[in-house]
Amino acid sequence: MYAQNNPSESAIAKRRGYGTIVSHSVPPYGRSGLYNELEDLKALSAEFSEVAQGSLSEERTRPLQDAIIEKLRVTGLDRDLDLDLDAVQKFMVEGTSSAEDRLQFVLKIREYLKVLEARLFSSGLHIFGKAPSQDDLLGYADAILDSDTEHLEETERKSIAVRIVNKVLQKESASSEAESSSELDSSVWDSAVTKRAIQAVELLSKNDGEVDALVKGLSGEFIPAQAAGDVLRDGAACLPTGRNIHSLDPYRIPSDAAFATGSGIAERVIATHLQEGKGYPETVAVPLWGLDNIKTKGEAVGIVLGLVGAEAVKDATGRVSKFELVPLEKLGRPRCDAILNLSGIFRDSFENLVFLLDDLFVRAGSIDEPVELNFVRKHVLEISSESNDGTSDGKQRLFPTHPVTTDLWYRSRWQIRDGTVGKNLRRRT
Repeated sequence: MYAQNNPSESAIAKRRGYGTIVSHSVPPYGRSGLYNELEDLKALSAEFSEVAQGSLSEERTRPLQDAIIEKLRVTGLDRDLDLDLDAVQKFMVEGTSSAEDRLQFVLKIREYLKVLEARLFSSGLHIFGKAPSQDDLLGYADAILDSDTEHLEETERKSIAVRIVNKVLQKESASSEAESSSELDSSVWDSAVTKRAIQAVELLSKNDGEVDALVKGLSGEFIPAQAAGDVLRDGAACLPTGRNIHSLDPYRIPSDAAFATGSGIAERVIATHLQEGKGYPETVAVPLWGLDNIKTKGEAVGIVLGLVGAEAVKDATGRVSKFELVPLEKLGRPRCDAILNLSGIFRDSFENLVFLLDDLFVRAGSIDEPVELNFVRKHVLEISSESNDGTSDGKQRLFPTHPVTTDLWYRSRWQIRDGTVGKNLRRRT
């Protein structure tokens, strides 16, 4: 039995043990919320904002400033936000900033706390063979709606989630349904993500066949096949569970949607770097994990292509045959270099992508382009010039996990430089 979003490990069970898979649903989703010191910090920052925006004196804000700084220290948020608390102390308490600057600083803390409070997490465990409760369906619907790139406001998102669940469970009358629909923007109610949420909730509400599938499997009977996937991304496409799940065609990775999402992430990484005044990032480290790329159909590969400035070329059968470099005129920015850390499952499951990515970096490092617009070529020339013995041409960008890394764990000690740490450092340099 494997979770519906775990096709990589279930594929290994099929290959190594000739296993028949019975999939089960993932746990329902909830929001992490705030607690203890984080909840206190939220209250302090809210009180500070109210006081600072009023007409009260600075003597009233001083204790709040001290308390906020202490909470940042206790919770460790100073590390999350990359803050020097000594500098913050001078900024907030010792009068080196204006009241407006201090208010904006606290408002940034409040915004970060909102992000933490709204993070998704697994709310409890899935009970094998049992369909989700109404509250669980609300969690699924809310999470699916929130997975859209055009994020809805929290209030509107929760309102739509409630109406989706009520509609599916037939707890909403025709008149109230018409009334609630009229209160919403029709473009939101008719959007692709809302329809995906409705379809997923409909199937989840009847998803109680896992035990029957298990009994059939143990009896040697047929279990229908089903594509594995993530209910947030794929919705109804990976439902119902209780199926003999299968993976995907590695020669069709990345999918069009995964490339669009991945290249969009790459552009946001570059934009963030520019906004921070650091210029274009010359090198970005990208982990390529088997499970992640199977679930997302190659989003991480799309990130790499977006950074380098390349597109997938497909043959007549729809399979990816090459990664083609986009002309600099069309790209409109420099090509960023990337260092790829491959997991063992990615290396073994996507051999074709290993060769295609390696070929991409070889061509990116060889193409006749200005080094200030092609950081791959810039670094290739730098590395090859520094390699006096000619052992490296500087084009290697893919670094997979060594096949015997796990065995080394048992035969060496971390605290000894020549043990596991030393061996891994030597293999990755």
